Amino acid sequence: MFRICYLYMGYLSGYVADQLFERFVPFGTAIVQIIGIFFVTRVIVELLKFFVDKYMMKSEKQLLNKQRQTLVPITKSILQSIIYFIAFVLMLRALNINPLPILAGAGILGLVIGMGAQSLINDIVAGIFILFESIFLVGDYIETGSARGIVESVLLRTTKIRDPDGQLHILRNGQID
Repeated sequence: MFRICYLYMGYLSGYVADQLFERFVPFGTAIVQIIGIFFVTRVIVELLKFFVDKYMMKSEKQLLNKQRQTLVPITKSILQSIIYFIAFVLMLRALNINPLPILAGAGILGLVIGMGAQSLINDIVAGIFILFESIFLVGDYIETGSARGIVESVLLRTTKIRDPDGQLHILRNGQID
């Protein structure tokens, strides 16, 4: 009895496995391409981070070092986002999905979200001006209406300030005056 059940279960599991794998065979090359794109993307991102650290952080002048400490994290983030976006489009192409309608829809969605996120856009624009005009840099002591201390990081949207008591203040760039 056990032998019959064992043979039947073996046949049934083989049949189920065959049916399951037959459904995914047409996607085999696309799945391999997606896995390859993912790993190549990770390698490219890590290489970009390495080269940004290596070449942007070399300077003899202290002011340039402070500017670079401020700009390096943002440069890494922007480059990483661009590489991941390209990888996403390539993955869609591997699945034979035309990315253009998706990108057009995302553009319209971005416009709608942008209308509702005006304070976020204000913070980002203020952050860009802070960074590229070097209004203050990492390591500077600043005083604002709500906080005072040493700047620990300046990002596109926020600035982190550590006060003399050791408390960390995270300020929106659009509110810093």
